[in-house]
Amino acid sequence: MKVKIQKFLKNQTSFGEKRKLLRWLSKNDENKEVFIQEVEKWSKNHKTDQNFETEKALKEFKIRIGIAEK
Repeated sequence: MKVKIQKFLKNQTSFGEKRKLLRWLSKNDENKEVFIQEVEKWSKNHKTDQNFETEKALKEFKIRIGIAEK
């Protein structure tokens, strides 16, 4: 699944692949933690010049999937 997460982070997934990833994420907290770890690793290795707030985006994502409070 890590390869699929990386593909998602590179914006290289189809609509169907995104749906599968979301279903996988909704199955259990362990899957969510794997996803978060991959996002954190990816963000450290893919710094850009864009003004993108990784920590803010990660927090918002955690709220959306129900593992963090607003």
